[in-house]
Amino acid sequence: MTPRCRELLKRCSAYLEGDLEKACCAEMEQHLKECARCRAMLVEVKWTIEACRHAAPSEVPPEVSAAMRTRLREEREAIKATQPG
Repeated sequence: MTPRCRELLKRCSAYLEGDLEKACCAEMEQHLKECARCRAMLVEVKWTIEACRHAAPSEVPPEVSAAMRTRLREEREAIKATQPG
């Protein structure tokens, strides 16, 4: 994979969502015409986005939520303890 491929692949989801400027879209489309590897990667990103859209929402178990709140509280207190004043 070339550095150009890596750069353009970082923009795949924005491209698929229609969030890129026209110049960037044109650049992406030109590259995709020339690069089979990036076309394949774009298809995989598209499938992943679609799968996420259709995935059933999941609930976080109460014990996990409680542990997260405790950890966040501890982190906040640790930060406060290191700040002057």
